[in-house]
Amino acid sequence: LAATDRSLVIALAATDRSLVIALAATDRSLVIAFAATDRSLVIALAATNRSLVIAFAATDRSLVIALAATDRSLVIAFAATDRSLVIALAATDRSLVIALAAT
Repeated sequence: LAATDRSLVIALAATDRSLVIALAATDRSLVIAFAATDRSLVIALAATNRSLVIAFAATDRSLVIALAATDRSLVIAFAATDRSLVIALAATDRSLVIALAAT
């Protein structure tokens, strides 16, 4: 039903998180719609869908900081556009700062 009735899927999402996770791979716009109300869902998807995490970074810095500990390459990708984020992480991850120094 998801392909023909998105409003139905949205209605079910509140009661069935596994459904949302299953749809994430085929319907990114749906996942983005849920992100504002369910941060834990976004974190769960981060491991399998990096481009989705990048899309959220601009509006939710705390999410990026939360992911930094488990996905260093993601933090490096943001460094060029968000210096304040790199500075915030520097205190806890010196090797990251050294890696960024060249650029």
